[in-house]
Amino acid sequence: MLDGIEERLEQLAELRRRFGADAAADLLARAEAAARELAEGERADERIARAAADVAKAEAAAGRLATRLHKGREKAAGPFARAVERHLADMGMDGARLEVSIAEAPLGARGRDAVEMRLAANPGLAAGPLGSVASGGELSRIALAVRLAARDGEATEMLVFDEVDAGIGGRTARVLTDKLRELAATAQVLCITHLPQIAAAADRHFLVEKTQGETSEAHVAQLDADEALEELVRMLGADVGDTDARALAVSLRGAHSST
Repeated sequence: MLDGIEERLEQLAELRRRFGADAAADLLARAEAAARELAEGERADERIARAAADVAKAEAAAGRLATRLHKGREKAAGPFARAVERHLADMGMDGARLEVSIAEAPLGARGRDAVEMRLAANPGLAAGPLGSVASGGELSRIALAVRLAARDGEATEMLVFDEVDAGIGGRTARVLTDKLRELAATAQVLCITHLPQIAAAADRHFLVEKTQGETSEAHVAQLDADEALEELVRMLGADVGDTDARALAVSLRGAHSST
């Protein structure tokens, strides 16, 4: 009997050493935790089966939603493209043709469609991906036309257009200005422009200048009303003291002051 007790004590000491336990109670707690882990492991197949069923259910629901989304896209693609084309025609890209390509893709957060917009900038040309067939100015105008065609009256995001006026002037510049102001009614619009017609329509004006030194630096300064007027005169190609150019700049600003 004494030998048995000594053997149990040796086992207890070995277990305390192995598991870093200070007392027998710690060993009991470790034994209970191991028992729970073992029980969980024995139920692993059941948990895996439940998880697989949940995944299958979620995939089926996602598939149904993807089908509805696909049908909605197919229905909207044509009218959306025609709306974009009308805006592009107003902005000097008359004859441009937009195609919305919808191809099958693996099921994901955007459904199971791979959507691509393709553009034929001029009649007779084959449509190609926007990034390879459109210039920088055309891309800005296309972005504006897309946003106008799909605008949401509740939208509050910021939209940035970099030289959206590239290659245009005259009546087209006026139309573009009207469209930018229309868009600015429901979104914050930041427009980088060299056209005084467009700049005159802005609510706030910022002057961007680059300085050369050991490193090039760009400086941005907000202009007050008088400074903005002087900058408009310079954009018209005149000196600040040119009274005719200043009168034209005032006229351009006044054309938008009540809209």
